[in-house]
Amino acid sequence: MRSRSSSVARCGVSVSCLPALRSARRALHSSSRAGDRCARGFAGNRAGDRRFDKGNQICHEADYAAAVFDIISGVVKTYRTTPDKAEHISAFLFADDLFGLTEERRYVNSAKAVTAVTAYRIPIAALEARLPKDAALGFHVICKLCHELRETQRHALLLGRRNALVRMAMFIQMLEEFQTAKGDRTRELSLPMSRSDIADYVGMSRETVSRSFRALESRRILEFSGRRQLRIRDRHQLEALAAHDEDHMDSRLADH
Repeated sequence: MRSRSSSVARCGVSVSCLPALRSARRALHSSSRAGDRCARGFAGNRAGDRRFDKGNQICHEADYAAAVFDIISGVVKTYRTTPDKAEHISAFLFADDLFGLTEERRYVNSAKAVTAVTAYRIPIAALEARLPKDAALGFHVICKLCHELRETQRHALLLGRRNALVRMAMFIQMLEEFQTAKGDRTRELSLPMSRSDIADYVGMSRETVSRSFRALESRRILEFSGRRQLRIRDRHQLEALAAHDEDHMDSRLADH
């Protein structure tokens, strides 16, 4: 029977961070300063903050995995690369998200900084050493793995929608939920990723993404402030779109 730490380390699903994981991060950092060898990375690298410029590669799929990363600030995208070198984005990750859990000690996805990123590097050896000693941490990791599985299902549901505006409405709702989860209650939503990255995530062309944004703005559902900021003006219609509620959705949107 596999140990709990082994099972978690082998799982190929990224997990979101939570208070217990942040507590573990602080504990690992403290033990590293105290000289605890398990909090030092492989090849002598210490656990600690890492900074990545926009566009920097953080890890590559299939590479040997020495550590997981806890995002302190910034946005990261995880993706798989096809034989023709195209990127297929599986997730956008934000502050307090954890990524880099692996399958058989190899990264399942590549990760790249969408914006400037600061992340805390946690050696897998240190995480494995802590998990058997911290039942609460192990429980929360499993809970968040389940959460990420649900988010993966949600992404699959988004990709299964044929209506472009429905996909975009679901994407906007996802961004709003991430922003709310981190305690940002401002009325404006940030779009840190490029139109090309959004297009890849929602499974549409860049041109279709741009047309969809214009359609949502012309129908007064969204209001843009530049290319990177937007405000939801008509939440009722946005929610109807995301739910694909034909009874309450404006017929012009349903037929888009």
